Formats: sequence, structure tokens, C-alpha cells
Amino acid sequence: VSCRVQVKYVGDGEEQNGGLQMTGLNLMDKTLAVRGARLAFNIWDVAGDSQSADHVPIACKDAVAILFMFDLTSRCTLNNVTDWYERARKWNKTAIPILIGTKFDDFAQLPLEMQWTIVDEMCVSFHLKQCSLTGARN
Repeated sequence: VSCRVQVKYVGDGEEQNGGLQMTGLNLMDKTLAVRGARLAFNIWDVAGDSQSADHVPIACKDAVAILFMFDLTSRCTLNNVTDWYERARKWNKTAIPILIGTKFDDFAQLPLEMQWTIVDEMCVSFHLKQCSLTGARN
């Protein structure tokens, strides 16, 4: 989750409780009231560069879900997501992985034929990578 996305969903002022920020890692807390229940969660944002990989163990520890974000207009970012998935699974095998495509507005502006080509390539790429991660055979 990028810091900009974190601020959008967590808040940049009084809604943000605490907040840890260091090179390659940001932490924000959020509390919501849903149907009378109080929900509190932490968002750990690990930067996508290789230098930030050292933060993966602490960010994944005790996580219930892990959000993996990629750029819908860039196949290489999906390939990077599968690498991050491998790293995260090494430290937390029980967290629910959630794949999120970003930059949908840019993707939607592409010609329909190109959109389908990208989707097909991403699905095949992600499926093949997942099969190799789980040991499944086609």
C-alpha cells in the first residue's frame, strides 16, 4: 500500500493514530465503527524496492491479511508481486493474500483489445507463478 493510498484511507490528521515512518516502511493505525462494533487495524506499507525487503518479516508478523498491489498497465509489477508474495509467505503462511490492481483509470483508457491482452497475459503469468509456488502441475 503506498503512503498516498494509506493517507487516503487512514486519514492524514486526527484520524491517524501514531504512525511510524522510516525508509521503506510506513505504519498507520485506523479505528472504525461498523454496526456498533469497534474495529482497529494497522496498515504496514513496505516499499516495493529491493532495499525494503528487510522490512517484510516485521510487516508480515501477526498479519491477518496482506494486500499485494500492482499497476494494471504494467506487467512487470505483477511479476514483482509474485516475488513479494513468496517473501511474505515465508514469514506468514496464514494471512489472507489479497491482490489489488491499481491505476484502473489509466487501464480503462486503453483500447479494449489491449486491455484484454494485458488481462490475459497477467492471468497466465500469475497462474503459472502460483502453480510453481504451490507445486501444482497443469
